[in-house]
Amino acid sequence: MNGADLAADESGAVLAFVALGLVVFLGCAAIAIDLGNVWAHRRAVSTATDAAALAAAQEYAVGGTGCSGVAADYVDRNLTDAVLSGCAHVTTGAGGRIDVGAAVDVQHWFAPVLGIGSSDVVAETSAFYGSASGADGVRPIGLCAASPAYTGWGGGLPSGEIFVPFELTDPSPCGTGDIGAWALLGPWCGSAANAVASGFPERITPYQPACVEQTDIGSVAQAVAAVRAAEEPVAIPIFELFGETTKIVALAGVEFTGPMVTEGAPGELGVPIRFTTVVTTGDCCAAVDRGVRVVGICRADGTGTRCP
Repeated sequence: MNGADLAADESGAVLAFVALGLVVFLGCAAIAIDLGNVWAHRRAVSTATDAAALAAAQEYAVGGTGCSGVAADYVDRNLTDAVLSGCAHVTTGAGGRIDVGAAVDVQHWFAPVLGIGSSDVVAETSAFYGSASGADGVRPIGLCAASPAYTGWGGGLPSGEIFVPFELTDPSPCGTGDIGAWALLGPWCGSAANAVASGFPERITPYQPACVEQTDIGSVAQAVAAVRAAEEPVAIPIFELFGETTKIVALAGVEFTGPMVTEGAPGELGVPIRFTTVVTTGDCCAAVDRGVRVVGICRADGTGTRCP
């Protein structure tokens, strides 16, 4: 064999190794790039189903039908290439659950060399809604269960305004003529002054003891003004005295329709309110529904056990 033939044989061997190496390189690229792209879309579609499930749950919480268009809209808002693959609504005793699924077809760049042109990426999220057994962002203003506003409430949400007196000429079991139907509630005694300024960010769970802070009318007026300035309904606790123990027996959604009346006869001191529906985050579900509904994600891709 002469030198020319040997060179030709070596060139052929090098070409074979280069071709083999190219296949290995493309395979690695397919794993590194295409798999990374799949995982990126996996997170995106999961985010889309999370948003869609929460939006649909909030719609059902106020009497709407979240699966009729809300879920698909939120999937599209979060990932335009994804499509809603399913939306199911299941009612429970005190609320319900929404199961939302979405899918996206991810086209590969290098994997077609291996015969894999695309992958279907799917995600599923379940969200719950229902009457609150605990809620976030409850304002530090409580309504006594023995007050005229509550005792005249009845079984549903009254449509008109109700004037809630701050001082009562006939003191209720929840307080004296100095505090009346209203009290500031804080997680610890003595913290009500700070709670008035910043709201009440902690979660309140009914049937747990709560500390009642008695304060002056001006402090309550300041808290009412802060709520009115936000122009949003808020959740407030309804409490009752059981002996010497104060317990929250329900959570109510209200909006303040006027400023606090701070001058006049005791029966004229108070604030006008309207009971309404408030949707927030928290714990589900209470047997007593006073307008505060909570929503939240209870399962994502089969993980989680909080679903009703």
